[in-house]
Amino acid sequence: MGESKAQRFFTGKVEHTIDNQNRVTIPSIWRAGKGEEQQFFIAPNPDKGLWVFPEEEMGRLRDKLAEKSLSDRDAWKFLRVFSGEMHQCYVDSQGRITLSDGLLKHAGLSKGSNAMLVGMVKHLEIWTPELWQQLKDEAGDNYGEATARVGL
Repeated sequence: MGESKAQRFFTGKVEHTIDNQNRVTIPSIWRAGKGEEQQFFIAPNPDKGLWVFPEEEMGRLRDKLAEKSLSDRDAWKFLRVFSGEMHQCYVDSQGRITLSDGLLKHAGLSKGSNAMLVGMVKHLEIWTPELWQQLKDEAGDNYGEATARVGL
């Protein structure tokens, strides 16, 4: 029996190829237990990658975003794009999710290209391998400072 959804952590990274139907495999350690239906919500992030939220994390985000004041125009501008471009999908029997053409374009990915899936504790991200390497190199320059900012 798999871990409960509330106990899952998304850590590590893996490189997979996007197939000719825009699907990419989610590592088994990041998926729900065998026989459990699993839904992900995929949205463009501002750094030319993709955010991939499991259903339980998307529920927490939904509740947080619903608290935004109608007078907070910047929040609603963001939310309009975030929600409007978001793609909702289920993991298929082979452990794959389907990425929309628009999301692939946003992230600089295409059919047959490699994608780097990176765990972010409560969600995961998808990057081109080149952009992932660039982000990793940039983070290394300030890794010590960032460690203090996140409270480690």
